[in-house]
Amino acid sequence: MGLPNLPAAKICRAGDFIERLKENCAGKKVPEIRGELYLEFHRGTYTNIAKNKKNNRKSEFLFQNAEFASVLAELFAGRKYRAEELSEGWKLILKNQFHDILPGSSIEEVYNDSDADYASIALIGGEIYETALAAAAENVASDEEFIAFNPNTAAYSGPVFYGGRYYNVQNVAGKGFTGVALKDAPSRVCLQEKRMENDYYAVTFDEKYRLSRIYDKLRGREILKSACAGNVLEAHEDYPPGYYDGWELRVYHDEKIWEIDDVAAAEFFDEGARRGVKITRRFMHSTIEQKICLYDNCPRIDFETFADWHDEHLCIKAYFPFDLNATKATYDIQFGNIERATTRNNSWEQAKFEVCAHKFADVSESDYGVALMNDSKYGYEILGSETRLTLLRCATYPNPNGDKGKHEFTYSLYAHEGDLRNSDVVAQAYALNNPVAVIGNRHKGKRLKDGFSFVTADCGDVVIDTVKKAESGRGIVLRAFESANKHKTARLTFGFAVKRIFETDLMEKDIAEIAVKDNAVPLCFKPFEIKTLRIET
Repeated sequence: MGLPNLPAAKICRAGDFIERLKENCAGKKVPEIRGELYLEFHRGTYTNIAKNKKNNRKSEFLFQNAEFASVLAELFAGRKYRAEELSEGWKLILKNQFHDILPGSSIEEVYNDSDADYASIALIGGEIYETALAAAAENVASDEEFIAFNPNTAAYSGPVFYGGRYYNVQNVAGKGFTGVALKDAPSRVCLQEKRMENDYYAVTFDEKYRLSRIYDKLRGREILKSACAGNVLEAHEDYPPGYYDGWELRVYHDEKIWEIDDVAAAEFFDEGARRGVKITRRFMHSTIEQKICLYDNCPRIDFETFADWHDEHLCIKAYFPFDLNATKATYDIQFGNIERATTRNNSWEQAKFEVCAHKFADVSESDYGVALMNDSKYGYEILGSETRLTLLRCATYPNPNGDKGKHEFTYSLYAHEGDLRNSDVVAQAYALNNPVAVIGNRHKGKRLKDGFSFVTADCGDVVIDTVKKAESGRGIVLRAFESANKHKTARLTFGFAVKRIFETDLMEKDIAEIAVKDNAVPLCFKPFEIKTLRIET
């Protein structure tokens, strides 16, 4: 019956509604909008309850690595693939992605439960990963004392962490193993008063230990705007209206800002191939400690951050005024990235004062850019080229203790030649989030050559995201995507004998067989296209 003078409502399935809508719009001119469906609401959920954001991302990478290591262990060490345990772990991860758990807008008791769940996830996934990795690594034919495992697509040269120190390694095969020697060597990172420098950057601090200068030595570029400081830690007043404290972040949070500039201590640190300055800051009832890190063999500046937070209704951000001419930025999202305007020319742009991203946001000119990467954050605010990464919120409803407590996270600055599409930002972001692991080489096996890759792609824009056993148990599933908004043909070459390969849909149902030649297959990708293969060995 409905209400008088209002259209009658009818309950139906979404699919039925869409089909009816298609029929009603057939042959008619209707408005068309391309781009994301940006929700102009609940922007605080990108950041609220930071521990869950971190646990979620770490858990996803852990279980992807556990699946890949388990495939290697079954293929080369005859170790049973623990499909049921992996499936149960994924279900637990997915449960904790439910609304309102992952958004950070649940009551406190929910997070007591999710803490226990994430502890179980780490225990189960960690045990599967470590035992499978050790079994597979025993087959690597290397005389080196250590084996490096690279879970990412791109080959890796840079720092690895082992035994409390950092060491340099070279040319660790992507999606595979390489024998490495971990040796201390004289560091190329120079530390002097309020200055530090390596082969890539010269960094200067002001009296408040903000970054007064970041000079890109390879390209002769000043990264920060003149007379401006970078890595400024800001506390924004954060009082959303009424009911939506844990959900909402309003534009007026930028109207009242305090700088977190009280330096309690500053000292150099030396961790082998990583050196830098450790700064301790006090703010109200809270403490933030940062290690600002340069490496011998890595073109990143890392900001390793430890916060002991006890204050309320503040939004904490890290501010970098990049000296770049940009009216848009590019943000990492699942299986690709998205461009958004960094201007405020109309109501749609004004609404996007805080936006979500995964591993990085990149601001570029046509031939040069800077990415601000992270290992567990999701909220960015970019106006022009002035970039803020949102680190913490301190809401008190519906969880009165919200983000109070200890936090540990890293964000990272990476300058590059070319714009994002012609850089290796994606590979650098994966290296930050899913670092190369090192284990002892106890058995010095013979089955796998030193430098073994499970699979390689001859196109750097193609990312091998997933390697796991098929849900049906019939073969191995590999999932890849194009990451740079390009049409690309990539040749995937496998490091083991392959009998047959099928392209499948996302549900792993076969679509067509692909001819295998010389243990390789060609794949044609459309921009950001995801492809899934089922491999029979």
